Amino acid sequence: MAQKRQIISQSVIKTRNKLGESPVWSHKEHALYWTDIEEKLIFRYVPQTKQFSSFELPCKVGSLGLVENGGLILAVEDVLLFGMDTGKLLKCFKKPSPTNRHA
Repeated sequence: MAQKRQIISQSVIKTRNKLGESPVWSHKEHALYWTDIEEKLIFRYVPQTKQFSSFELPCKVGSLGLVENGGLILAVEDVLLFGMDTGKLLKCFKKPSPTNRHA
């Protein structure tokens, strides 16, 4: 018979996200990242040091992922590469225009 386990959760920071999504844990940085889609924000929290950062972006971020050499890749209408060390956008890859398609 499987043993039942009780899971206890607690709030460690108060962010008041309107639509918090896409939590991603960085083993390398020991940090948690997530986005507030409606507020156009990315958050970073390091539990060991209790360091909390937020970064404002020019567009809504639906989800995010870690990049091997550092930074994040963001899923938006266009694809953005965000540098966590600088807190700035590194590159924007525009989606192809419908008029630029090759036949």
